[in-house]
Amino acid sequence: MKNNAIVSLIATTSFAFASASCSVSSPVAAPVGTNQLDNSVRSSDHVGAIRPTRARPNGLLFVANVRNNAVDIYEKEPPNALVGDITDGIVGPNGMAVDASGNLFVANVDNQTVTVYPPHSTKPSRTYTNGSNHHRLTNPLNVAIGNDGMLYVVNYHRLGQGSQVLEYPRNSMNPTIAIEMIGGAEGLAVDANNNLYVSENVQVGGRILKFRPRSTTGRDLGIALNFAGGLALDSSGNLVACDQTAPAVYVFPPGATKPSKTITGGFLDPYHVAFGQHFQRLYLADAASDNVFIYSYPSGTVVGTIQRTFRAFGVAVNPPALL
Repeated sequence: MKNNAIVSLIATTSFAFASASCSVSSPVAAPVGTNQLDNSVRSSDHVGAIRPTRARPNGLLFVANVRNNAVDIYEKEPPNALVGDITDGIVGPNGMAVDASGNLFVANVDNQTVTVYPPHSTKPSRTYTNGSNHHRLTNPLNVAIGNDGMLYVVNYHRLGQGSQVLEYPRNSMNPTIAIEMIGGAEGLAVDANNNLYVSENVQVGGRILKFRPRSTTGRDLGIALNFAGGLALDSSGNLVACDQTAPAVYVFPPGATKPSKTITGGFLDPYHVAFGQHFQRLYLADAASDNVFIYSYPSGTVVGTIQRTFRAFGVAVNPPALL
């Protein structure tokens, strides 16, 4: 989602972000097409399930497939075989996260829910629908999980009313805190001390704010981005930030406003990123080229690419990288 102005919703189930030079639709506006996954290992009577023929000790990679209303499931290690998908409860999937227990959280923009899938399951065990002040979620865009089990959800208000970050305590279906954002929130990351980092886009460009636990007042870190996308934290506390229009992925050491490393090349729209279990691999979802790029970290060297037919928005890894 991109804009050089404050982000605004143009419909209850779609966003549009425009500037003088470009207009980019949100994932919910993507056209419907033929399911290209029919050539995968799944059979007609086993669609939507992970192939159970052998264990996958190296883990799984999840990629949001908004065009088919699915979360595609790949083996995490090369050759990154497509092994199944999740469709139950998935409508307009966007940001995703995996918690310490291996539960997958998916933000569904088009049916205004966050759905949760236990390990090895394609059926949701929980579905979040409640927003702040007894209202329903309107446009949940992204999710993150703290090491205390707190669920963070980026939720866009309806037409022209901005965005917020909602905080749900462990096992609670109702948020206890709502952080109102000036612009359009995009990326979320949570450090080992449960400080929350939020990237958002305002009139002058993208920025990153840091919120102490349970605080609704953030501190601008002084990081300037063209158009902010996803966020992640590495094991050293460096912020890994997507700049969608640069296009680039920047690594910012703690307290720094200039990057110590810049990752470029190959991708067109770095939308979301996620680390593998030991922070040795960084997975990047490219919302324009549709592909997922895999980098050795911290070198930033490309070690693999998952070629896809449909847009890649959210990306998550199980086992997750834990701080």
